[in-house]
Amino acid sequence: MNKYAEPTFIVGGGVRCATGWIRECLSENPQIYVQPKEIHYFDQNYEKGKEWYRQFFSESGNRKIIGEKTASYLHNDVASRIKETVPDVKLVFCLRDPIDRMYSHYTMLAASDSDLREKGFVKSIDIELKILEWGKYSEQLNKYIKLFSSENLLIKIYEDIEKNPYVFLSDIFNFIGADASFQAPSSKLRTKLGQFEHNSAFWGLLSKGMLHKRAPKFLRSIYTEIRPEKNDALSDEIYEQFSAYYHDDINRLEKMLNRDLSLWPTKRNITN
Repeated sequence: MNKYAEPTFIVGGGVRCATGWIRECLSENPQIYVQPKEIHYFDQNYEKGKEWYRQFFSESGNRKIIGEKTASYLHNDVASRIKETVPDVKLVFCLRDPIDRMYSHYTMLAASDSDLREKGFVKSIDIELKILEWGKYSEQLNKYIKLFSSENLLIKIYEDIEKNPYVFLSDIFNFIGADASFQAPSSKLRTKLGQFEHNSAFWGLLSKGMLHKRAPKFLRSIYTEIRPEKNDALSDEIYEQFSAYYHDDINRLEKMLNRDLSLWPTKRNITN
């Protein structure tokens, strides 16, 4: 037991940007201890104090690389709290095409909200405005850039996982001080329900068992193999309707990251 342990890294959002998969893969590296639950200390439980926060890392033992994942830290105004509490922490944020992220967020919420399901995606945006606002990444990242050095910030792009998950994870391992050559067993496996599962009663029910956090990895492997190749692409009309909303923010983000984001459908649908 190490009651004085504090995180050396934090994985943040956006929400529905594979942060759960990242946490799972990091936890498989024997050099790393990562808290298995979202603590929500900085955005929901801050008044409980630092000692309350530390207890979530008491099982880290002798490991020096210690972390947590709470996706919503990116979206909520908590950068100053993190800086004050763990000033030298490494921060990993993963970003996804904002409209794809928004739709995945909607399907997750609608799975347990009949009102959202009945209204459908477009009309539900008026109810859950946050799922639209949370795609404005440059505004949210800027709060961290003002407080943390570039050596303490790593911004990853969700769509790069499909290109090569090992390279994607290697960057994170290296950034937080772990063996960059480690290949996580879950790197090519599904670890959580996606929008396909949320939109299908059968596959949603099946995945809840086979992808459960206590399920053995061979079940996740089987599920990954049998899951249909499903094209979840949104219609052109959806991108045309919402892309302009993210125009300025994506332009700022490209400059911030020094990267062309034309791999995002939202970017490709923006007409300058």
